[in-house]
Amino acid sequence: KGIGSTHRLTIPYRSGGSIKGFIVRTVVKAEPKYLLSTGLKRGESFFNISALKGDKDLIVVEGYLDALISQAKGVDNVVGLGGAQISTDQVKNAIKRGAKSFTLCLDTDKAGKKGIDQAIEVILGEGVNRVYIVTLPDLGGGKTDPDSLIKESGVEAFKKAIAQAIPYYEYKLQNIFISYAERELTEREIHKLEDEVVELSSGLAPLDKDKIIKLFTSQETIKDIGINEESLSITVDRIRATKDKEAQAKDFKELLSKATELQAKGETDKALELLDSKVKEVKLKNKATEFSSLLLPTSEAQV
Repeated sequence: KGIGSTHRLTIPYRSGGSIKGFIVRTVVKAEPKYLLSTGLKRGESFFNISALKGDKDLIVVEGYLDALISQAKGVDNVVGLGGAQISTDQVKNAIKRGAKSFTLCLDTDKAGKKGIDQAIEVILGEGVNRVYIVTLPDLGGGKTDPDSLIKESGVEAFKKAIAQAIPYYEYKLQNIFISYAERELTEREIHKLEDEVVELSSGLAPLDKDKIIKLFTSQETIKDIGINEESLSITVDRIRATKDKEAQAKDFKELLSKATELQAKGETDKALELLDSKVKEVKLKNKATEFSSLLLPTSEAQV
């Protein structure tokens, strides 16, 4: 209902060269803005995705037209979200097509920030730690999207915004600063601020951890409080070591449970083989933080 009358702009939902269905947009004032063909599963893959070119950085925008106009203007690897949130299936599909990093160009209003935070967690959960956040310049009138930016300022303005994208951990640190800005902090608030930065830093790769600590302690406000780079780094490493020990205890419990199940079935040889193959791995689990400094850089990309 509505297709052909209020909704007449028809967009094929392409993914990897295949058409998964159709999206039909309203051309007058009508709700909802988009109608979908029956059975279209947007959460399985990004809109307009194909094999990635160049540096394999996938640029994720919200709107279908944002993705299409960007591609038409010569920006590679731009895909549409196709829904309210990024799904695990979309990220896995993108990685299969060659994505090495993700650049999120989503709304930065209150609802949008929640979507960005969710997207970061999903992408990190799939083992990709190169996630960047784009902030589009304000054109006035509130929300700016790639479509309006390209129309008003040209495609080079959009490319510049992408080039200036910041790592996800810097984006998170900025949000922490914003929540404590423009007031003199109480001791309780200072402790809470320290806890939030330590929690953020302890979940990062070693190189990223060092960068975020340096960035945090270089702020004049933080210097005045008396937090220095060395003490914060020691605190973060202690937290990481505790997490490593907790992960070791959990893995050991799971290993013993599997070995016990095999023994109960009379497969003692398999139980011993499992313990022999996995116990060294579990023993090293609580050494991850201790050894991390010996593993820098930790990947070809970091080299």
